Amino acid sequence: MASVQFGELPFLTVDYDVCSCAYSQDGKLFAVGIRSGDINMYETSNWEKVRTLNGHNKEATSSEEVTSALNGHSKEATSVMFSPSSGQIASGSLDETVKLWDVESG
Repeated sequence: MASVQFGELPFLTVDYDVCSCAYSQDGKLFAVGIRSGDINMYETSNWEKVRTLNGHNKEATSSEEVTSALNGHSKEATSVMFSPSSGQIASGSLDETVKLWDVESG
C-alpha cells in the first residue's frame, strides 16, 4: 500500500437522480441513465458530454451537444448498458420494456 496515492477522481454532476451507468466495451464512452428519462453519454478522455438521448421534448442546453429523441419509453429509463460492440445501448424502463438504441443516430 506504500505506493498507492489517493486523490480526487473526476466526477459528473447531473440535474436529476442517477438511475444507472455503464462504460462502453472499449472504455471510450460512459452512459448515465437519469431520473428524467434521459441517457447522457460522456467521452471518458475528457468527461465532456457528447450526446443526450432523451424521451422528452426538451432542448439541449449546449450548442456542442448532440440530442436524439428516444421515442419509445413511456416512463423514465432506469438502466442502461452498452452492447459488446458499443454500437448500441439497451435501456430498461419503469414502463416494463427494454429498448435498443443506435449510439450514433439514437
